[in-house]
Amino acid sequence: MNLVEDIEVLHARQMCNWPLAHDNYAALDGLLTRELWLDDGEGRSCARIVMQHNPERVRSTAADVSPEAISRRPCFLCKENQPPEQETVMWRYSQENGLERLYKIQINPYPIFKRHLTIASMQHEEQRCRYREMMALAHDLHGYVIMFNGEGCGASAPDHLHFQATLQDELPLCAELEARNGDGLDSCYGSFNELWMDNKLGRQLIYIRAHAMNSALISDMNIALNGWRRNALCWFKEDVWHFVYFPRKAGRPSCYGQEPGQYLVSPAAAEYGGVWVLPRKQDFYGLTPELIGSFYEELSFSAREMEFIYNDYGRVN
Repeated sequence: MNLVEDIEVLHARQMCNWPLAHDNYAALDGLLTRELWLDDGEGRSCARIVMQHNPERVRSTAADVSPEAISRRPCFLCKENQPPEQETVMWRYSQENGLERLYKIQINPYPIFKRHLTIASMQHEEQRCRYREMMALAHDLHGYVIMFNGEGCGASAPDHLHFQATLQDELPLCAELEARNGDGLDSCYGSFNELWMDNKLGRQLIYIRAHAMNSALISDMNIALNGWRRNALCWFKEDVWHFVYFPRKAGRPSCYGQEPGQYLVSPAAAEYGGVWVLPRKQDFYGLTPELIGSFYEELSFSAREMEFIYNDYGRVN
């Protein structure tokens, strides 16, 4: 069997032998959802946003991710702290220097999506955007999109290297970016090695298409982003890698909280991919396209800051 088939067997087995996971995945069918559309500033709809009222996700959205809290709690991605029912499919990444990193792929017991995977290093090591490993995972998990949440912008376990994954059609942004053509900032070796940096889909992002694992576009951009917080997405489709960076300057909006007039929102890769997960019903009904646009603007780099990144990328390139 290939890796995707192994994951399907794992999912089916966990639905049979892990009641907590079974109940939470079954509950997805009954969750309230609705759609909003972001405006491009000129009266045209530019991006679809799926809203999901998911009370179980309050563990992540309201998590205390301060360094003090992280140091006090046991790491829930380390084997010794996980429930005995949680099973694993192993995945091995061979590094260029001959070393290997071993990952465990598990179903997320508090899902957002029908297929929601957590992919964690077997070693307890800090969260870092290992883009080559994301690309290798995207290749082997064909049909999935790999999600990365950096420290201070959505990672509830910043002390343990991990990714998440779901099917590509679950994130509206994947299809919206695939539809782009011919207006990239930089290109080389054909039309599918291209770079975009803009906010035409309602949020500042860096989008790269590449034919090869050793893409200079992706590696140079990763160097240019060194030291910056970020979320990232990566998927592989029709022999092309699609890689997206979301540079972040804040993790939660200034109105974050549970008091009147506040919103319990903690945007991560899923939200930047177009799926907003809301534990509270008042936020599910209260958020508007204007509010979501304001959150993206507050938490993301400005157009001017994106220019600095592009200049750094140019110097590396």
